[in-house]
Amino acid sequence: NLQSLELSGMDKLVALPNGLRHLTNLRSLSIASNGELKELPEWISCLSSLQQMELLDCRKLTSLPEGFRELTCLKKLQISLCEGLKKRCEGPDGEDWPKIQHIP
Repeated sequence: NLQSLELSGMDKLVALPNGLRHLTNLRSLSIASNGELKELPEWISCLSSLQQMELLDCRKLTSLPEGFRELTCLKKLQISLCEGLKKRCEGPDGEDWPKIQHIP
């Protein structure tokens, strides 16, 4: 039962591996320094136990999927050095704000 996962420094990673959708007990996910990652998958909502997530230095990541609305256990979302994404997540006018406004 994997509870914590860090995906870091994978320069050629353009998408999260589909197998991660089965990690339903995952509580913490850190995605850092993955320069080619452009989007998070809709199936992110399958990570229903996720309590904290960090998105760090993923500069091509520019939006969040609708599935973020379903991450009801998520208590902490940290976004750093992802400038395009960070602006979209700033409330109340950011385009992605409605997807994450439930996070305390």
